[in-house]
Amino acid sequence: MDDKYNGIDIRLERDPRYLAAKARLIELQQEHNALEKVCHEAEQGLGSLMIDAEGNRKREAKALLVGGESCGADYQQREVLTKTLNEARHKRGVLYEAIAMQKKIVAELASQVGSAIARDLVPFHCANVVAVFNALLQLNTALEAEDDLRDSLYEHGVAYSGSIRPMPLMGTLKDGNSRIMHYMKECYEYGFVERNQLPDVVRDRIPKREPVPIVKPAVAIRRDPAEWTPV
Repeated sequence: MDDKYNGIDIRLERDPRYLAAKARLIELQQEHNALEKVCHEAEQGLGSLMIDAEGNRKREAKALLVGGESCGADYQQREVLTKTLNEARHKRGVLYEAIAMQKKIVAELASQVGSAIARDLVPFHCANVVAVFNALLQLNTALEAEDDLRDSLYEHGVAYSGSIRPMPLMGTLKDGNSRIMHYMKECYEYGFVERNQLPDVVRDRIPKREPVPIVKPAVAIRRDPAEWTPV
């Protein structure tokens, strides 16, 4: 819960479906990591047997000469490691696919839950935008006052560059392409403020919305049967 948003829970984990799906994804990833370790150990074991392959063959051959089993301990170990590696690789491949599927499930749930959270916070977003709008009104007044000061000096032929440093920020409403102008127009366009809340200079740049005509469904005219002309 976040006190900034009147106790609204903005965590994805607030939805038990997402919580369960994320937990299952973690389990699958842990199983995959464990199988990675099994594969690595089996590969290392087989590698060590391959290093002394010639010695292994000679020991098995000597055992065969004296009537023993030709398949010695090294051979049996190789069989066990090979089987273990093959099984682990197969399971690892299955888990890889399962993890990819589970990630999609988690992503879809995150999108659904995130959309619900965002909708819960729309009133706070609107309040923030209106606060920025009101602050920009005050900022524009201050910026225009600074512009007027420099314009007045220029009109009277006063050289001020050595004493007064220009401090432009983001333009003013005098400029139809300024960031302040675009922001206020969007505030109206997307319904954050009403038209009468806009400064005149902004309102004059926005065409009035034409009312949408209401089209009434056509009504069928019923004629008197007596008016019908037989064919």
